[in-house]
Amino acid sequence: MYQILYKHKKIATIIMGIATFGFLLWLFVQDDSFNFMRSGKCVAEADGICITLSEYRREMLRYSSFLGNKEIEDVIKQQVIENLIVQSLLYKKSRELGFIASDEEVIRTIKLDPTFQENGVFSSYKYREILSSNGLEANQYEEYIRKILSIQKLLTFIQNSVYMTQEEIRINQAVNNTEVSGRLYILSPNDVKEFIQVSEKELMEYYERNKDRFKTESKKSYKLWIVEGDKEKASSIYRSLKNNQDVPNFTIYTLPDDSSKLDTQIIKTMENLSEKDPLTVTKIDNKYYVIQLQNLEKTSYKSFNEVRKELESEILNLKKSEILSKRANELAESLRKTGNINAKYVVFDFTPISRIVGFLKMNQEDVIKLAFSKDKVFGPYSMVQGYGILYIEAKRDTKDESSGVDTELINLKANSVVNMYIDNLLKSTKVRVNKEML
Repeated sequence: MYQILYKHKKIATIIMGIATFGFLLWLFVQDDSFNFMRSGKCVAEADGICITLSEYRREMLRYSSFLGNKEIEDVIKQQVIENLIVQSLLYKKSRELGFIASDEEVIRTIKLDPTFQENGVFSSYKYREILSSNGLEANQYEEYIRKILSIQKLLTFIQNSVYMTQEEIRINQAVNNTEVSGRLYILSPNDVKEFIQVSEKELMEYYERNKDRFKTESKKSYKLWIVEGDKEKASSIYRSLKNNQDVPNFTIYTLPDDSSKLDTQIIKTMENLSEKDPLTVTKIDNKYYVIQLQNLEKTSYKSFNEVRKELESEILNLKKSEILSKRANELAESLRKTGNINAKYVVFDFTPISRIVGFLKMNQEDVIKLAFSKDKVFGPYSMVQGYGILYIEAKRDTKDESSGVDTELINLKANSVVNMYIDNLLKSTKVRVNKEML
């Protein structure tokens, strides 16, 4: 149970952030935001849902004060994309399950927004004026509010179904209230000094076992003719191509490489073409698009020689990891017997168990054991790089008798259940991100 409460904090923070309404209008009224609304290209697709460039840019405005530092900016961009993908999936699921906000709920939310009030009372004139001055229509804004409210309904339903047993409360309180002092012995891959060789046979066998990783993505090339408002001209191009005649003034696009240059509807039309049916014409707004499948590059595999160095590096790391794992277990056993070993370590003084869990990969049973067991040696546990072994010298209980602890634990569990639900949605969804547009 402890693992549940601490495993999924990242997405919980992102999703819970949509539950407030103070920023909703602000997202729309920033400079140039209306221009963003005109861009319909997809920066990402999830389960057939298009995350448009306008949505992405609008969401990025929330973090404008943090932009400028390349490293931070990359993290923010990734978080924004994840946020938008999760929101889209949750909104789709809320519609499927019937958790749709009513017109009355949308209107009530808007009327309670101080942005649209005068002297504490909603003003329909001010509402229309603010939206109009920013190039927005009421139905655009109201649909956005409906989306947020609907997601809230779904999340609230999930959270309200969560409860905790007395045993769960006891365990979680013990883990949260326990602080430990001692030493953390650290073993890193750099501690492996042995000379390691990789044979040709090992390389080839590893390649065969992992061959699917080295698939090259299939690609399709298309010729595209765009005709402005002239149906007859478009039909003439189509007939000529049907009769195997050459038609000039086309542009060649390759998917998925050129996805960012094309409208989503055009991409879907292209993807529906095949070698048996390679030609089509479609109309979007006042333009006709004649599309012909030109070339199909089927899935293939990178050769053994192309990936040889990569394979050798991976096998070396695996062998190092095996040696390190064996040594970590031997050192842990020696530490249990002698209370000291010849290895580098850091000293920690009455540190909450929850903080230790943050950098050691401990499962639920390990965490509970650390809180309740009288043992001194725990581990070894995997770390980001290498292994860690804990030697506990002292423990203390910092139990806070104040009320509300049970409520806090239930909230933690509820948020974790929500995030497990989101994780399952993401795992069952095919997500494609167009990184060139970020």
